[in-house]
Amino acid sequence: MEVASPSDRDPQAGLHPSAGSSSSSNPISSRDSNMARKLQNAACLTMRVLQQITDNFSEKRKIGQGAYGTVYKGVHASGEEIAVKLLHNNLQGTDDEQFKREFENLMRLDHHNIVQLVGYCYETHHKPMLHNEETIYAEETNRVLCFEYMRNGSLQKHIFGTRLLHFEHTIRSI
Repeated sequence: MEVASPSDRDPQAGLHPSAGSSSSSNPISSRDSNMARKLQNAACLTMRVLQQITDNFSEKRKIGQGAYGTVYKGVHASGEEIAVKLLHNNLQGTDDEQFKREFENLMRLDHHNIVQLVGYCYETHHKPMLHNEETIYAEETNRVLCFEYMRNGSLQKHIFGTRLLHFEHTIRSI
């Protein structure tokens, strides 16, 4: 697995961060220490790896879609499953600052009822293209967030799934 991580952690160890805790009497210091530990343990994955584990972001691996991105099921050679959220490019509001805020907020979350961020990808490539009959290199930035995979589907599916199907059936009947 290609992992570009600033830490010396074993890339074969999987994506899920190791459970470790910091003890400190100062809650702000403890929170900062916890954030630093999580940042160091977050897997920085390459687009190549994400394309491999999602079958090049194929429709058959698509498990959801929202305003800011599409979610795919990723399966490593080891069998480990993750949810891979490929954020849309060129949407107003999905700039670097928003990605940074979302990433940091997700890293701060630590609750057993919320899926954890286990990895990310932030890569910029230059793609050749023609502009006014001249070759230029356009910058393309890929922003991806990787989460624990929920085998039983999303909370939305469990809360609204049956009611939505019933509602759709009712509307079609009318």
